[in-house]
Amino acid sequence: MRPNSSVKFFPFSPGIPWNLKKGRYVVPEVPYQLLNSKLRDKNITTLSFGGLFESFYSLCVFEMLNNKMPGHNLFWSGNNEFQTLIHRQGLARISTDNLSEEDVDRFPVPLFFDKGSGAYFNFLNNYRNVYTYNRRLSYQDKKAATGQMLSNLLVDWDTRFFPRLRNHHTCPPELRAMLLTRSININKPFVLIIPGKSKYSNIDFDCLGWGVAQFKSIVGMLSHSQITPIVVSERGHIHLPNAKQIPLSLDFIIFLLMRAHAVISTSVDFPLISLGMPECKLISKKNNAEFSLQKNAKFLNSTNKILFNEEINPIDVWNFIANQ
Repeated sequence: MRPNSSVKFFPFSPGIPWNLKKGRYVVPEVPYQLLNSKLRDKNITTLSFGGLFESFYSLCVFEMLNNKMPGHNLFWSGNNEFQTLIHRQGLARISTDNLSEEDVDRFPVPLFFDKGSGAYFNFLNNYRNVYTYNRRLSYQDKKAATGQMLSNLLVDWDTRFFPRLRNHHTCPPELRAMLLTRSININKPFVLIIPGKSKYSNIDFDCLGWGVAQFKSIVGMLSHSQITPIVVSERGHIHLPNAKQIPLSLDFIIFLLMRAHAVISTSVDFPLISLGMPECKLISKKNNAEFSLQKNAKFLNSTNKILFNEEINPIDVWNFIANQ
């Protein structure tokens, strides 16, 4: 037992002694042998009712289980618009359980069980807001957001757990047709540009602080180089002359992110999920909050090249992309 901690058992996670920090906060730790034995012969569901960032990293649960405890039936439950991630990873199926986000919030632990053969990873337990075991809000967590979520894996982080999208090596047919009609060759270097707040994000953080003028500037510089700017945006959201534009689609974005030379995005979700794609260069204003690229890259042991500045200007971005 840790100093200044006590132990509590819950009926929905029988046989697991949860340490309580300061007698109030559940510590997300279970001895590996105990975890392995509790999950044996279980159908395992990951619960993650978040945005793109949270949904993407919830796939780490399946990678961990596939690496350390293979052989389970795996399921995912979350917001419907991110189900494509599950299909692309190829390890789990969509759950048919009727657990809602409100139901999940009642459980103060990272892992709980039903009365049958079901085990549930509560992936967003104590994410951003830390609660006592009796569900009273206590404080906001400012540690790296990936670290907060991935502590609920209940094993130490390993880069082998970064999501692999096994079924996303072939270009979606609709995207292939658009690339052909727009004369875009993604076998040559390109930069993916995603301006404006994303409908896929639950995070209120602008990692660039740019308006239309800055986006036009970087597109203009890239257009006179050997690096193609590809802009993904909702119809009518923003028009950038000289850019190759394609409509907003999560499937398109994920496919292109996996191949991009760099990503320039207003929403921090896209650079955050690119931290396991080491060839992709990333850009963000400095900040010390939980969504800092620097904090999260350090936690994940990421090797991406990242431009951090107090203020981001197009010339610095151009030099970073073209000259390194």
